[in-house]
Amino acid sequence: MQRNVRSARRGFSFTEVLFAVMVLGIGFIMIAAMFQVTIRQTQNTMGDTQGANEAQAAMAYLQSIGTNQNFPPTVPGANKPAQVFSLKDAPNPSAGPGGKPGYVAAKGNMVNLDNPRLAWLPLYRRGVHTVAGVTVPDSFAQVFVIAVQSRNRPQYNTGFRNPQPYSDFNVPPNAGSGDVAPLDPKAVQVTVVYNTTTKHGELNFLPLGTSPPWAAPGAYVIIADDPNANEPSMREGQSNGRIYQLSDVVDEKNQTWGLMPGSDMIHNGAAKAIGGDDNDIVKPAGAYMVGRGYTNALSASDGYSGPSQDLGVYTGYIQISPDIVP
Repeated sequence: MQRNVRSARRGFSFTEVLFAVMVLGIGFIMIAAMFQVTIRQTQNTMGDTQGANEAQAAMAYLQSIGTNQNFPPTVPGANKPAQVFSLKDAPNPSAGPGGKPGYVAAKGNMVNLDNPRLAWLPLYRRGVHTVAGVTVPDSFAQVFVIAVQSRNRPQYNTGFRNPQPYSDFNVPPNAGSGDVAPLDPKAVQVTVVYNTTTKHGELNFLPLGTSPPWAAPGAYVIIADDPNANEPSMREGQSNGRIYQLSDVVDEKNQTWGLMPGSDMIHNGAAKAIGGDDNDIVKPAGAYMVGRGYTNALSASDGYSGPSQDLGVYTGYIQISPDIVP
């Protein structure tokens, strides 16, 4: 008579189970970390796309208002290079109640009314040339468009449609004499020097040791007026229109900022008598930037918060048409 004998089955030991749980936990942690990176990359890609779309629309609109009145030459004097100006600061004496003509023409389209969390800010420069001994404005202008996003409030308010008692084109109550509206490029003074020790460029806001409260990693700085001309190979205005992007603070005491990869400086030859090279901006230069926004649009005394508003900066050229005289 045969007897069915059940084969013995050996179970898992506690050590084996514990090891398997540990391996599984490590796997879950790695997957979770990948999700964070993916989300960040998706957000960055979305921001780049939104910024590019805003810039494309801005360029088309600026071309449509590209006249001598709206974009006057930005040359400060004979044999001087063209400087960068915001449309609000354009060197045009014919300003009306709402400001300079170009700023008034662009203002109504600077906030995306379909998605008011997005906006763009315009700057430009336009040179002159000589024809038969007569100085005439160039037939084109270089424009700089800074695409921005409201980071610490749900949206920008234009004051045109929305009932809120404020507009992001104006400074909020309690603002200081040097404060500007959130949707205005801010004028600053900077130096930018290549550090031969760290092998990177460094940007300082002036006066040395101070930093604008709106400065933040990711903010773009556009050089407007570079006065350096004390070397034979360093002509005045050579850096006008150069664009830098802030990284992190590398010297908290002096408020020295590093530069993001892609806008960092390249050392150009041996250091000269002034301690730098042709890429350095050793004398205080005028510049524009945007950076962080107001914490509370109804009270400037609440200060600034959040990351930089900047999504990206884009540049191109527009054709200038003759002014239409009725």
